[in-house]
Amino acid sequence: MNKLRYLLLAPLLLAACSNPSPMQTEVTSDSTTGIVGGTEVSPGSREMYSTVGLYDKQSKSLCTGSLISENLVLTAGHCIGDDPKQMVVIFKQKFDDAQPENIRVVTAAKRHEQYNPKQSRNTADIAVIKFDSSAGLPQGYGPAKLLPNFSLLQPGARIVAVGYGLSKSWIFKSGAGVLRTTELKVKDGFSETEIMIDQSLKKGVCSGDSGGPGYMDVDGQLYLWGVVSRGDSIPIPLTPNCFLFSVYTRVDVYTPWIIQAANELLAL
Repeated sequence: MNKLRYLLLAPLLLAACSNPSPMQTEVTSDSTTGIVGGTEVSPGSREMYSTVGLYDKQSKSLCTGSLISENLVLTAGHCIGDDPKQMVVIFKQKFDDAQPENIRVVTAAKRHEQYNPKQSRNTADIAVIKFDSSAGLPQGYGPAKLLPNFSLLQPGARIVAVGYGLSKSWIFKSGAGVLRTTELKVKDGFSETEIMIDQSLKKGVCSGDSGGPGYMDVDGQLYLWGVVSRGDSIPIPLTPNCFLFSVYTRVDVYTPWIIQAANELLAL
């Protein structure tokens, strides 16, 4: 069993055994608090440990991702542009503060072959990115651990959302490019491969948080269970985007594909 396969599967082995829209956004930054309704993540915090920013220089759009090995990032399929090599991985709390030592160039990416944004469910919105690791990881970063027991994701269970997306999405859209976090609740299973998260309390993920991690706190340790895919886009007064629900892709369902994609990328 290779190192990557161990990193992905070890936590699992330890266990007993409408039309939503994508969330990419042009980068704008300000100092307001959010992920919508959240708080800024402190440098060196557990929320920041495995969470990275993704910026596409060609489309000038951003996403969020999760480290799953020393040079691989798990993110959403729709975050991969026409030329993945135009993307960079950012290891910094704020995009504006990033220096060359906080940036890694993407060398390749693989999006799930069945990704289909036209479907309302089971969109296979997941991808793996490989970046240049010759400089190693910046201090304070490391691969995420997978949630050892996915049965914990019952309706009402609390999850931790982390991302670089908008903190304001109503009338004036702003705040992207700053890492923020908030707690949300599981709404329902939604589909065989996805979980819906309740954002009715005006807290939640928004544009730019796509591909970002869904964590669960188990005894003080954050475990990765999901990847942000999409959210509401209902044009009704008093219900602006990002205020009703979000949909996460389940990592456990796609673990075999993640391992296969990662090994193909590592062989390049």
